[in-house]
Amino acid sequence: MSDNRKFRESAVASSLVTEDQLRLAAAQLLQQNSGRQTAVEISDRKLAAQLVKMKVITAYQADQLLSGRKKLKLGAYVITDWIG
Repeated sequence: MSDNRKFRESAVASSLVTEDQLRLAAAQLLQQNSGRQTAVEISDRKLAAQLVKMKVITAYQADQLLSGRKKLKLGAYVITDWIG
């Protein structure tokens, strides 16, 4: 499995990002690049940055998802930044 696929699965598994939001972010990046790459070729970092730009996730959450973390909830609370 490619690293990009792992990021996308982690993002969705975290319940912070939907499949539709991932597709929209990828489509926006492809449009910006005039179709010079495919959705699969979009790097994790670029996709995460686009999701932050779209205000779907925070920069902290993007960093956590990029490092492979999926659990960004503490009970009923969503972790949006460093605690403490």
